[in-house]
Amino acid sequence: MNTTNDHQPDEGTVNKVVESLDASADNLDGQTLSRLNQARQQALATPSEPWYSRYLLPTGSIAVAATLVLAIVIGPQNPPITAMPVELASTEALELDEMALFAEDIDMLADLEMLEWFGEMAGVYDEAYEEAG
Repeated sequence: MNTTNDHQPDEGTVNKVVESLDASADNLDGQTLSRLNQARQQALATPSEPWYSRYLLPTGSIAVAATLVLAIVIGPQNPPITAMPVELASTEALELDEMALFAEDIDMLADLEMLEWFGEMAGVYDEAYEEAG
């Protein structure tokens, strides 16, 4: 497959072609030169509109509308998350702390004295909670 970069003409050939074209342009009659000049001026005066400009607005509008419809239909399928009451949050935090404490040191739970102490401390916390609440 040949590309334009595969074959480069030498400088002498290019000069001959340029001279030949210039000579043929010099030999044109006045009427042809006038018509060429008028065509050139008309082409420069007419603003050229890209081929896609007449299709861009309708196609873009349809694409945006379709995207919005999909976003509305598919988008929010989960119900909104409401804030958790403060009492539940603090109770769950205490339960998690207690579970972490128990999970860290299972060996201490085997000791009956330690279990009694935990029971006493739970009573102290319950009393303090009742007084505060």
